[in-house]
Amino acid sequence: MTNDCLRFQPTIATTCYGMNDHEYKPYEERIGKTYREKQMEIVESFKAHGSRVILGSAGPVGKMPGWVKSASGTVEDLNLNLGELRNIDIDLAQKEKVRFADVFWPMFLASRKCLPALDQLRGGRQGRRPSGLGGTHVMAYAFLKAMGLKGEIGTITVDLKSNKAKVSKDTNCWARRTGI
Repeated sequence: MTNDCLRFQPTIATTCYGMNDHEYKPYEERIGKTYREKQMEIVESFKAHGSRVILGSAGPVGKMPGWVKSASGTVEDLNLNLGELRNIDIDLAQKEKVRFADVFWPMFLASRKCLPALDQLRGGRQGRRPSGLGGTHVMAYAFLKAMGLKGEIGTITVDLKSNKAKVSKDTNCWARRTGI
């Protein structure tokens, strides 16, 4: 925290923990207790240094991770575990009066609704959660929603011939503040 985050004096901090913390196994009280304690330490540290915090939940798993030799249980067991950690994040966010970004449910729903169609287009690669741009978009949606941003944030129009860009008046982003 001190060397990698706090020395930069962040005004806002987002977290997205849980995937490795759930140990790729069915939920145990020990896992939840450790997760709660460590998340609380992170929130308290950021708040003590004046940072606003958005706790983001981990996303779901779509298949048993073959790269994790100690993984156990089923995909459902792992997602139930991740769901428990998500619920801990919600509780901590409420108690600590910080924002919460729900990455788990939107990504879980996207994987159940969208991936079967995408799998057909990709030649049958099945059982995955949204990844690449799909997963990134879902995560961005969750964090932007947690920040209170709704609908269109603004428009940036780029004219490649003149090498210039225009920013709409309603744009609420770094582009307007930096004057590109």
